[in-house]
Amino acid sequence: MDNELMRKRLVEAREFIGCNRKAFAELLGMPYRTVTNYENGSREPGSDYLIRVADECGCTVDWLLGVSDSPRQSAEESAAQRVEDVTVYSRFVEKFSLSPDDLALIDAFLSLGRAERDGIHALVGAVTAKGEAHGLTREALHAELDRQYDTEKEAEAKSEVS
Repeated sequence: MDNELMRKRLVEAREFIGCNRKAFAELLGMPYRTVTNYENGSREPGSDYLIRVADECGCTVDWLLGVSDSPRQSAEESAAQRVEDVTVYSRFVEKFSLSPDDLALIDAFLSLGRAERDGIHALVGAVTAKGEAHGLTREALHAELDRQYDTEKEAEAKSEVS
Protein backbone atom coordinates (compact mmCIF):
# COMPACT_ATOMS: atom_id res chain seq x y z
CA MET A 1 0.00 0.00 0.00
CA ASP A 2 1.32 3.42 -0.99
CA ASN A 3 0.95 5.58 2.14
CA GLU A 4 1.74 8.79 0.27
CA LEU A 5 -1.00 8.10 -2.28
CA MET A 6 -3.47 7.21 0.48
CA ARG A 7 -2.61 10.42 2.35
CA LYS A 8 -3.20 12.49 -0.79
CA ARG A 9 -6.48 10.74 -1.50
CA LEU A 10 -7.75 11.31 2.04
CA VAL A 11 -7.17 15.03 1.52
CA GLU A 12 -8.73 14.93 -1.96
CA ALA A 13 -11.83 13.08 -0.69
CA ARG A 14 -12.35 15.61 2.11
CA GLU A 15 -11.87 18.56 -0.21
CA PHE A 16 -14.25 17.01 -2.76
CA ILE A 17 -17.15 17.47 -0.32
CA GLY A 18 -15.98 21.00 0.49
CA CYS A 19 -14.80 20.46 4.05
CA ASN A 20 -11.77 21.85 5.79
CA ARG A 21 -10.14 19.58 8.37
CA LYS A 22 -12.03 21.08 11.30
CA ALA A 23 -15.45 20.69 9.64
CA PHE A 24 -14.58 17.17 8.48
CA ALA A 25 -13.48 16.15 11.99
CA GLU A 26 -16.80 17.45 13.33
CA LEU A 27 -18.72 15.60 10.60
CA LEU A 28 -16.97 12.35 11.55
CA GLY A 29 -17.30 13.06 15.28
CA MET A 30 -13.59 12.79 15.98
CA PRO A 31 -10.79 15.08 17.09
CA TYR A 32 -9.31 17.51 14.56
CA ARG A 33 -5.83 16.25 15.46
CA THR A 34 -6.75 12.69 14.44
CA VAL A 35 -7.85 13.81 10.97
CA THR A 36 -4.69 15.94 10.66
CA ASN A 37 -2.45 13.03 11.68
CA TYR A 38 -4.04 10.74 9.09
CA GLU A 39 -3.80 13.33 6.34
CA ASN A 40 -0.20 14.34 7.01
CA GLY A 41 0.92 10.72 7.38
CA SER A 42 1.89 10.89 11.07
CA ARG A 43 -0.50 8.02 11.77
CA GLU A 44 -1.98 5.34 9.57
CA PRO A 45 -5.79 5.21 9.60
CA GLY A 46 -7.62 2.02 10.44
CA SER A 47 -10.35 0.39 8.40
CA ASP A 48 -13.16 2.04 10.40
CA TYR A 49 -11.85 5.50 9.50
CA LEU A 50 -11.39 4.63 5.83
CA ILE A 51 -14.93 3.24 5.62
CA ARG A 52 -16.36 6.38 7.25
CA VAL A 53 -14.41 8.65 4.87
CA ALA A 54 -15.56 6.63 1.86
CA ASP A 55 -19.16 6.73 3.10
CA GLU A 56 -19.19 10.48 3.77
CA CYS A 57 -17.23 11.47 0.66
CA GLY A 58 -18.88 9.15 -1.85
CA CYS A 59 -15.75 7.27 -2.87
CA THR A 60 -14.56 3.69 -2.44
CA VAL A 61 -12.11 2.39 0.14
CA ASP A 62 -10.20 0.75 -2.73
CA TRP A 63 -9.61 4.19 -4.25
CA LEU A 64 -8.49 5.65 -0.90
CA LEU A 65 -6.00 2.77 -0.52
CA GLY A 66 -4.69 3.16 -4.08
CA VAL A 67 -6.03 -0.23 -5.20
CA SER A 68 -8.33 1.43 -7.75
CA ASP A 69 -7.82 4.46 -9.97
CA SER A 70 -11.54 5.25 -9.99
CA PRO A 71 -12.93 6.99 -6.90
CA ARG A 72 -16.36 5.48 -7.53
CA GLN A 73 -17.61 2.06 -8.53
CA SER A 74 -18.20 1.42 -12.19
CA ALA A 75 -21.80 1.33 -13.40
CA GLU A 76 -21.53 -2.45 -13.72
CA GLU A 77 -20.23 -2.86 -10.14
CA SER A 78 -22.92 -0.51 -8.82
CA ALA A 79 -25.65 -2.44 -10.63
CA ALA A 80 -24.36 -5.75 -9.26
CA GLN A 81 -24.28 -4.29 -5.74
CA ARG A 82 -27.86 -3.00 -6.09
CA VAL A 83 -29.08 -6.44 -7.19
CA GLU A 84 -27.37 -8.02 -4.18
CA ASP A 85 -28.79 -5.32 -1.87
CA VAL A 86 -32.33 -5.86 -3.18
CA THR A 87 -32.03 -9.62 -2.66
CA VAL A 88 -30.84 -9.21 0.93
CA TYR A 89 -33.47 -6.52 1.57
CA SER A 90 -36.26 -8.76 0.22
CA ARG A 91 -35.19 -11.66 2.43
CA PHE A 92 -35.05 -9.35 5.45
CA VAL A 93 -38.55 -7.96 4.77
CA GLU A 94 -39.96 -11.46 4.38
CA LYS A 95 -38.27 -12.87 7.48
CA PHE A 96 -39.42 -10.10 9.83
CA SER A 97 -42.87 -9.37 8.27
CA LEU A 98 -42.15 -5.65 8.03
CA SER A 99 -44.94 -3.14 7.46
CA PRO A 100 -44.74 -0.24 4.97
CA ASP A 101 -44.05 2.10 7.94
CA ASP A 102 -41.19 -0.16 9.06
CA LEU A 103 -39.74 -0.08 5.54
CA ALA A 104 -40.01 3.72 5.34
CA LEU A 105 -38.16 4.02 8.65
CA ILE A 106 -35.41 1.66 7.49
CA ASP A 107 -35.04 3.56 4.20
CA ALA A 108 -34.82 6.89 6.05
CA PHE A 109 -32.20 5.46 8.41
CA LEU A 110 -30.10 4.06 5.56
CA SER A 111 -30.17 7.40 3.73
CA LEU A 112 -28.41 9.08 6.67
CA GLY A 113 -24.66 9.59 6.78
CA ARG A 114 -22.45 7.32 8.85
CA ALA A 115 -22.09 9.82 11.72
CA GLU A 116 -25.86 10.31 11.97
CA ARG A 117 -26.48 6.54 12.00
CA ASP A 118 -23.83 6.10 14.68
CA GLY A 119 -25.53 8.79 16.76
CA ILE A 120 -28.86 7.01 16.50
CA HIS A 121 -27.26 3.70 17.49
CA ALA A 122 -25.73 5.36 20.55
CA LEU A 123 -29.03 6.97 21.54
CA VAL A 124 -30.99 3.73 21.19
CA GLY A 125 -28.34 1.85 23.17
CA ALA A 126 -28.40 4.41 25.99
CA VAL A 127 -32.20 4.41 26.21
CA THR A 128 -32.38 0.61 26.12
CA ALA A 129 -29.79 0.26 28.89
CA LYS A 130 -31.57 2.87 31.00
CA GLY A 131 -34.93 1.20 30.48
CA GLU A 132 -33.68 -2.28 31.25
CA ALA A 133 -32.04 -1.02 34.42
CA HIS A 134 -35.40 0.38 35.55
CA GLY A 135 -37.51 -2.55 34.35
CA LEU A 136 -39.42 -0.49 31.76
CA THR A 137 -41.63 -2.11 29.14
CA ARG A 138 -40.92 -1.85 25.44
CA GLU A 139 -43.68 0.77 25.07
CA ALA A 140 -42.16 2.87 27.85
CA LEU A 141 -38.76 2.60 26.18
CA HIS A 142 -40.23 3.83 22.90
CA ALA A 143 -41.83 6.79 24.67
CA GLU A 144 -38.49 7.65 26.33
CA LEU A 145 -36.67 7.39 23.01
CA ASP A 146 -39.20 9.76 21.41
CA ARG A 147 -38.75 12.21 24.30
CA GLN A 148 -34.97 12.17 24.00
CA TYR A 149 -35.14 12.60 20.23
CA ASP A 150 -37.44 15.60 20.58
CA THR A 151 -35.10 17.12 23.20
CA GLU A 152 -32.10 16.71 20.87
CA LYS A 153 -33.96 18.25 17.93
CA GLU A 154 -35.00 21.24 20.07
CA ALA A 155 -31.40 21.74 21.21
CA GLU A 156 -30.18 21.57 17.58
CA ALA A 157 -32.81 24.11 16.50
CA LYS A 158 -31.77 26.47 19.31
CA SER A 159 -28.08 26.15 18.41
CA GLU A 160 -28.83 26.88 14.74
CA VAL A 161 -30.71 30.04 15.73
CA SER A 162 -27.84 31.20 17.94
